Amino acid sequence: MVRRRQRQPQPDGALLIEDADNQPFLSMASLWEMAIKISLGKLMLSEPFDTLIPQQMRLNGIRLLPIELAHVAVVATLPYHHAILLTGCSLPRAWLSGFPL
Repeated sequence: MVRRRQRQPQPDGALLIEDADNQPFLSMASLWEMAIKISLGKLMLSEPFDTLIPQQMRLNGIRLLPIELAHVAVVATLPYHHAILLTGCSLPRAWLSGFPL
């Protein structure tokens, strides 16, 4: 008989971000995607991107999670359908950086 591990309820993302014991990170890939949406007119910000993002990162103690060669290399090893879903490299980067998935 196969025993399935019961999934524990996951805390709300906002609660995790607001918890002072946790360090919030912002992915460079997410910033890249935001910039693309701004250029396409699909995202509007109250201030210029290059002013608002650094300001909010400082105010909220958010650290930048860069994209490194090892993160991109993981995508090169994935089957095609995974590579399409992970073009921003978010999951490989989180996994190689030791973040829980």
